Amino acid sequence: MHIPGIGFGSYQTANVYPAYQLSLHAEYVAVPSSAYGAPGVFVDTSKCKRFVVKQDCEPGYGGRIYLVCYDAAGQILTQPGGTNPELYVKTYANRTVFWRSNYFGGSYSTGSDSVEDLFFAVNDAVKRVRVLFWRGSADLRMRSFSLYALDKYSPAVWSGYDEPAGELNIGIAAPSAGEWAKGKVVINANPVKVNGTGGAYIVAEWRKVTTGSANVLGTDWLELRTPVGP
Repeated sequence: MHIPGIGFGSYQTANVYPAYQLSLHAEYVAVPSSAYGAPGVFVDTSKCKRFVVKQDCEPGYGGRIYLVCYDAAGQILTQPGGTNPELYVKTYANRTVFWRSNYFGGSYSTGSDSVEDLFFAVNDAVKRVRVLFWRGSADLRMRSFSLYALDKYSPAVWSGYDEPAGELNIGIAAPSAGEWAKGKVVINANPVKVNGTGGAYIVAEWRKVTTGSANVLGTDWLELRTPVGP
């Protein structure tokens, strides 16, 4: 799935993906297992240092929030060592965060599933933060999220990848849910060379040939293949 303005993370790496697997429902999107992606955004924290994250989720399915901190060179800042080190992230009120070295390249995460607001601040070494939403003990079922800066500046927010021009749809597979009009095209964000009987090709995109909520590949969606050299 691709959501304009949103990048996706995989918990095993620090990579940014323009599209990733999500479970699509009428009222929300869901992250039901570790094979699914974590939607999120990057925020400029060079001037703004205090933020609040709000989520609109199904009751009992708030998941967890992950914060990845970066320095001015774009390198991930790992948990400081030594005696009484100054943490890169501090939280307020009832939600706290814990260091997770094996998630998203190194991140601070909330410790339990919740839909409560997360108030946090970063120290001066942190020049940008990646805010990600992922499942916890239960699925994440999220309708929307918002991020508020508590300082006087208006920080930049971005997806982490080059956005396609216009209203293009991009994905890593043909859609399997949702209502689509005939003629809609989804561009393949992860084309792979396939050695077919007629020669090598890539699946460049998928085109909807029916209107409605039926999404069967080969019937409602057709592959548009592009020949490639040896």
